[in-house]
Amino acid sequence: MKPKRYLLNAIKNFIGFATIFSAILFIYCRWGLLRTTVVTFNPLDAFVAAFTVVGAIFLGFTIKNMVVSFKNARKRKEALRLKLDQDVVDDGTK
Repeated sequence: MKPKRYLLNAIKNFIGFATIFSAILFIYCRWGLLRTTVVTFNPLDAFVAAFTVVGAIFLGFTIKNMVVSFKNARKRKEALRLKLDQDVVDDGTK
């Protein structure tokens, strides 16, 4: 485990999920708590747009990281099943 890489990844994920949570909270506040029948300016509109766009970007990164993680786990299982690292005679190192 590499502590610096782990810490940066954890901070990035925390900021991403906090942004997504903030986007959901602002959307709820805009359309749930501050309901108006007449179209008017609402000061929460800018926050809704900004947090939703940034949250969507972080969600994309999270999905990409999950797909890469699943593929790597599948490769590790396949290597263990086929015993690819146990060939001493044919690996070309001796």
